Amino acid sequence: IFSDVAGDITIYVDGQSFLLHKFPLVSRSGRIRKMVLDSRDPNVLKLELINVPGGASAFELAAKFCYGTNFEITTTNVAHLRCIAEYLEMTEDYQEENLILRTETYLNEIVMQSLEKSLEVLCSCEGLLPVAEEIGIIDRCIDAIAVNASKEQLVSGLAHLEFEGGSGKLRMNCQDWWVEDLSVLKIDLYQRVIAAMRRTGVRSDSIVTSLMHYAQTSLKSVERRQIWDSGLLIGENQRFIVETLVGLLAKEKLTQLPLSFLFGMLRMAIEVDASLDCRIELEKRIGLQLEMASLDDLLIPSLQTSDSVFDVDTIHRILVNFLQRVEEEGSEESSQCGYESDGQGAKSPSHSSVLKVGRLMDGYLAEIAPDPYLKLQKFMTIIELLPDYARVVDDGLYRAIDIYLKAHPSLTESECKKLCNLIDCQKLSQDASNHAAQNDRLPVQMVVRVLYFEQLRLKTSLSGNFGDSSFSQRIVNSSGVPSAAMSPRDNYASLRRENRELKLEISRMRVRLSELEKEQAVMKQGMRDGRSGEHGKAFFASISKESNLKVRGSHKDRQKGRVGEDRSDRKSRSRSRSRSRTAGAEAASSPFSMAVASPNSHFSTAMERTGQWVFSQEVPADVVVEIGDSRFPLHKFMLVARSGYMRRWILEANPSEVVRVDLSGLPGGAEAFEKAAKFCYGVNFEITVHNVAALRCAAEYLEMTEEADPGGGSSSLARRAEEFLSQAALKTLPGAAAVLRSCEEGLLPWAEELRIVQRCVDVIALKACNESNFPTRSPPEWWAAELAALGPASFQKVLSAMRSRGASPQSLATAVAAYAELSLPDLLPGRAGSAATAVAGAGAGDHSRRRALLESIVSLLPPDRDAPLPVGFLCLLLRAAIALAVSTASRRELERRIAASLDQAAAADLLAVALDPAGERVTDLDSIRRIIAGFVEHEAAAGAGAGGLLYGGGAALCSAAMQKVARTVDAFVSEIATDVDLSVSKFAGIAGALPKSSRHFDDDLYRAVDIYLKAHSDLDEIEREKVCSVMDPLRLSYEARLHAAQNKRLPLQIVLHALYYDQLKLRSSSASQPQAAAAPKQHGDASLTRENEALRSELARMRLYVSELERTNAPALAASKSSSATPGPPKKPTTFFASVSRKLGKLNPFRHGGAKDTSMLNDDAAAGGVDVTKPRRRRFSISHIPGPGMEVKSVWELLAGNRRQGAAARNLIR
Repeated sequence: IFSDVAGDITIYVDGQSFLLHKFPLVSRSGRIRKMVLDSRDPNVLKLELINVPGGASAFELAAKFCYGTNFEITTTNVAHLRCIAEYLEMTEDYQEENLILRTETYLNEIVMQSLEKSLEVLCSCEGLLPVAEEIGIIDRCIDAIAVNASKEQLVSGLAHLEFEGGSGKLRMNCQDWWVEDLSVLKIDLYQRVIAAMRRTGVRSDSIVTSLMHYAQTSLKSVERRQIWDSGLLIGENQRFIVETLVGLLAKEKLTQLPLSFLFGMLRMAIEVDASLDCRIELEKRIGLQLEMASLDDLLIPSLQTSDSVFDVDTIHRILVNFLQRVEEEGSEESSQCGYESDGQGAKSPSHSSVLKVGRLMDGYLAEIAPDPYLKLQKFMTIIELLPDYARVVDDGLYRAIDIYLKAHPSLTESECKKLCNLIDCQKLSQDASNHAAQNDRLPVQMVVRVLYFEQLRLKTSLSGNFGDSSFSQRIVNSSGVPSAAMSPRDNYASLRRENRELKLEISRMRVRLSELEKEQAVMKQGMRDGRSGEHGKAFFASISKESNLKVRGSHKDRQKGRVGEDRSDRKSRSRSRSRSRTAGAEAASSPFSMAVASPNSHFSTAMERTGQWVFSQEVPADVVVEIGDSRFPLHKFMLVARSGYMRRWILEANPSEVVRVDLSGLPGGAEAFEKAAKFCYGVNFEITVHNVAALRCAAEYLEMTEEADPGGGSSSLARRAEEFLSQAALKTLPGAAAVLRSCEEGLLPWAEELRIVQRCVDVIALKACNESNFPTRSPPEWWAAELAALGPASFQKVLSAMRSRGASPQSLATAVAAYAELSLPDLLPGRAGSAATAVAGAGAGDHSRRRALLESIVSLLPPDRDAPLPVGFLCLLLRAAIALAVSTASRRELERRIAASLDQAAAADLLAVALDPAGERVTDLDSIRRIIAGFVEHEAAAGAGAGGLLYGGGAALCSAAMQKVARTVDAFVSEIATDVDLSVSKFAGIAGALPKSSRHFDDDLYRAVDIYLKAHSDLDEIEREKVCSVMDPLRLSYEARLHAAQNKRLPLQIVLHALYYDQLKLRSSSASQPQAAAAPKQHGDASLTRENEALRSELARMRLYVSELERTNAPALAASKSSSATPGPPKKPTTFFASVSRKLGKLNPFRHGGAKDTSMLNDDAAAGGVDVTKPRRRRFSISHIPGPGMEVKSVWELLAGNRRQGAAARNLIR
């Protein structure tokens, strides 16, 4: 049509032109008719349509309709046609059956009759606002969706009733097919659809399922760093979605919302910083059904870097809501029962919920207790919040408090007492009491209370009266009458019989309890909607797993959470939803490079630097740039177009001569100028993280900026470099570190003036803090290696920035350790003597530089109380400090840090400090002595602060750290004892630096003394006695005393001491054996009595719990049948006598011997598993010396004689 008639009107729509004819358009469109009439030149018309709904594609369909061309109206274009028809005023006033009438007919007869088609049209209206809203398409589609959904549910329900008794089966979820389709809507339209469904009577379970599915698809795998790294708009959108969904959930019933779904929404609300009302609503709903939660649900990670690992405040508020609900239910029951409700509160259903929550919170406390940043007040607040009746036994609470004490050794004595006062010692089981009696972390008052209550139970068991507890029962004989006085044999038989009966009854109660629990589970499953439960379990599974993996110690692969992959996922989802969109160009393959092409690329044919630059064979070079030894023959007109600096230089020179320009001060040198010249000539090259800083500085020096190039400012070199910095290089930690390293290579102070250095430092500090808290790669400390490659000045700036951002001391310690190992390769393990070798081979300048570097590293070390560094690393630092002769203050600081954590050191660490570079000769023992002395002072101060328990009195106890250091020092002394140049005074000073009470046995010290005497055979008797004075023969084990008695290198006095103490301990050991054999017989009946008491207590608890279950499941229990089984007897609990004996043994002040009174001595080696039986041949026993009437004191009289008598005594003993 109109093929022979030329177009007489041109219409522009969104930049696209349409050459058309007036007649077809003005006959149907009122807007075009008015525009044509208002035009000044009616012959040639050019019209422009602004804000056309649907754009050029919709106008093209409208033009086809005006020309009478046939096309199909579908659900994808009907909304566009209706809006463009409204825009063009294609009404019936201009022509019958116009476009508005056609589209309205299709909407009413086709679209509004189908839920699926109404949803498709509603989705297509998202880009047609506000026209689609004004003409009412959106409201009509929303109402049609709601009405059709209600109809389908009604029809499905009737069909199900019709075929319920027949053989045909219908799918129960067939009416919910539209749940997934609603997820493609935006949140504002989705909110209006849900509101319309509520008005039309759509079932609440379907609405809840739709809400959960929408949340699953819209908020899937969203993390805090991904949201805020992607821009403010995405973060606001996610927050709006969460708040809107929570507002919609607030109108649903409580029983229809799965608890896992609510916890997932709460985690998401915390991550996106949702409003306070949104979080409070979720916390209230969770608190109303907290007894159904699991431990993994409660472990919500905290997003505050300086706070604890888990969000304890949120759990506290949830627990408060739960207790308020329990209190309200209790008040309602009391008001209904009146004065007859006495004693029923503890047996109500709310009490069962409290018991479940009590067990749940005990597990939660045990999980958060190892967190070193968890404050004591928060931990105690959670414990104090639950009432006393929430725990039948306090074993779980005791376990959590014990873990907290172990993870927080810095608590004061008063804080430990306050925390342990929350435990009810009467509620501890036998195993927990046994453990508490031997727990050194508990305060003494707590241990005394545990022992006191156990002693009361023991006395009650032995007397046959089991207290006034409701769980206790008296022993009865076969006739049912309480037993009177019995013989020991009859009493034991009665106890055994009662023990068997109790075990049998407990087995029956266990079977009954398992049946009741199964019935209760079946009842709950029948009341719960299965479909909602499935959606609730599936929702936010990935989010919960990823959030828990951040704080629970297991370091799994987190590459799925990286920003690059999340962006690709979002792009793929966007392409699947909008199939009509065309695919864009692919992104660059490398995130750290960008190909740069100049708009003047058509000027260049070839350009390579081989000593001469050739632009063209016909055009000679007219300017020569010199940078050091490099020369660049170039052309003026190519340089002046891009560089303001070169333009001024060339304009000031003689135009008839070859201009020579000296750019020796150019930042980046010849390489940076080469790329800048390529940019001027239009030659493509690649910008990377290694050259972008040099290009940016060179562009600023050469004035290749937007101001110097008005015509091509958008493509200037400075602009290109800035875009690469902001879009690629400064997006990741490795990229920013590479840029900062390139700035150190001759780009200062240009890089600082352009703020490249500061921007890199800020990015590195931010990324390093994030990686230290939530690592995304393996190993988790990969970021420290990136920081270690920086220069000293840059590293110090990064460390200061990390401190200002609140980085943890442990993160700072990791960074400093990695930096020191990379900056001083002499510290690498396995390079003995490398430090001294490097110092000897280095010049004076390098020596001073390395000394200054090491002193700066020492000054950057974080406080050791916050993040103690590995003591091996500190020893290596001290070794390098000694070799480099650093300042005394730096060496004392390293020695102080090593002394503070000396209990973590090994003998090899101390040897690395003391030995020479070759590892053969001792060179520095003064540092080792100062380190040990500092450790002893630290431990003495700690012991004085603990009330004098560690170092008070003559029989002082010693800490575990002191004992460990004593073993380390003994091993160290054994290694250096072979040095022939080691003097007696230095050996004795190191071996005797620790107090004697730090060693239970002096076997290791005796070994070191023996090695020293063997290596120094020329010592006289006085010197050997001085060497042996560092050990105590009383603390030698049986094997060590046996070896010392035959050791010819020891002085005679030490040999006689060993023989005398060995004789006394053997006699004491033989005398105590009959008593030890009689002890089990005396306590046999008491042990069995105690076991029976524990069985009765357990049986009473089981009966109480069974009665609660029976009352809860009364309808189900009426139809159930009782059954019984007889499983094997429970494991016999351990007796309490062993734990009490061990605890009392530790508190015995005479355990270590006290003064020289040896009448109460026992062989301590027997406690460690050493065989102390007397040898068959007692060659070295003083009581077997030949001669009538010879006693021990006659041997001691030999010591007063001369050397000849002493030698005779030695031969006599042998």
